[in-house]
Amino acid sequence: MNWTILPATPKDAQILSQITKRSKAFWGYSKEQMEEWDDELNISEDYIIDHYVFKCIIDEEIAAYYALVDAGENKIKLDNLFIHPDFIKQGIGSLLLGEAIIFAQNMKFDVMYLDSDPNAEGFYVHHGFQVIGRKETSIPDRFMPIMALKLA
Repeated sequence: MNWTILPATPKDAQILSQITKRSKAFWGYSKEQMEEWDDELNISEDYIIDHYVFKCIIDEEIAAYYALVDAGENKIKLDNLFIHPDFIKQGIGSLLLGEAIIFAQNMKFDVMYLDSDPNAEGFYVHHGFQVIGRKETSIPDRFMPIMALKLA
């Protein structure tokens, strides 16, 4: 498998939105829930311009991406990390997370944090993140782990 990671461009917005929605749906959320989340799962051209967004190209196609948002106070938020379902469970998530951590360290951030989908909590724990809180989601009795990793 040939892969490369490059900065995303505004013209990638539509494909990144598609990857986000297909990746989220992979975890078995209902059609109604996916429709409810439709707006927040869209990646706009402005979002790509305003944040650190990197795409992973595998065999000449965008297969995954991650996005980082400067949260101030020397913290950076991993705002998105999504993989096309055809590439889930092939190590791409670990690859992208590792690249995101290196990028954040090179930019001299002290802490990376994220709001994890409950299905991905174990993935982030495996990579050294710790749960620092939980917040209620739009789904009753479902809580999203807030996780952090010290970078410095």
